[in-house]
Amino acid sequence: MSSHKTKARNKQSSIAPQPGEFPSSRRDDQPHSADSQTHAPLVAGNGVKEIIFEFKAPGAKEVLLAGEFTDWQQAPIPLERDAEGCWRTKLKLNPGRYLYRYLVDGQWCEDPARSERVPNPFGTFDSVARIS
Repeated sequence: MSSHKTKARNKQSSIAPQPGEFPSSRRDDQPHSADSQTHAPLVAGNGVKEIIFEFKAPGAKEVLLAGEFTDWQQAPIPLERDAEGCWRTKLKLNPGRYLYRYLVDGQWCEDPARSERVPNPFGTFDSVARIS
């Protein structure tokens, strides 16, 4: 193989997402239920619910929530820490199925409180929140 082709291949692989990185738009590689309204606008009377996301990490300096509802890494949501080291935030979401992960001091983590997970293209798992 010529060095030109090798350089082109290396350039292509260097722009591919690395483990723990997420694309900036909804990931269509995961199945979505037919009734999923993941990106429906929040409209009063449309079943919008306030959901609490929490993650216990007493030693963490920062915990962020990223998922389909934040356009993954484009707008992660910072959680607030309480005195016991539990990090929380409240979101208003439409009914539907949402994939998400926590970013704890720069490391991607699944939600240990959610049993439903789906594999992602990076060899790890995304947590699933179902809002009814």
